[in-house]
Amino acid sequence: MGKSAAGKTTMKSIIFASKYVKNAMNQALTIGVDHKKFEYLGNYKIDLYDCAGQDKYMDEYLNSK
Repeated sequence: MGKSAAGKTTMKSIIFASKYVKNAMNQALTIGVDHKKFEYLGNYKIDLYDCAGQDKYMDEYLNSK
């Protein structure tokens, strides 16, 4: 979790989806929560939750979860 437009989705795309930086830079804003499962380094399975950073979504997460 973090501020809107901080680069959370871009970092996810570069690290876990193996996108090149120039291809990952123009991601659409995340709406709500994007949940995906990844295999990482061949041995690790990761559940990754990419949470939107807009204030209305941050308030919802922090007050309801």
